[in-house]
Amino acid sequence: MNALMRATVSMPGATGYPLLHDLPGGIRGKTGTAEFGTDNPPRSHSWFAGVRGGSSDLAIAVFVYGGEKSTTGAVPLARQFFTRVP
Repeated sequence: MNALMRATVSMPGATGYPLLHDLPGGIRGKTGTAEFGTDNPPRSHSWFAGVRGGSSDLAIAVFVYGGEKSTTGAVPLARQFFTRVP
């Protein structure tokens, strides 16, 4: 699982890559969206769950209600958090 979560952040083309690949600390994570409501197309929430550190020293979860895409909702917030917390 660690390899898959690392790939979400370190592989070009992966959802977390554009905003998280250059941060130190071996960040690993998973991005996602969850559709809700009856709109067509449905609206969605965005989320990111991740860890930083070799032994998972820091774990976070970001959820943006109505955040649509994880790449524009939750992942930018995760980047802000990881850059501000030593």
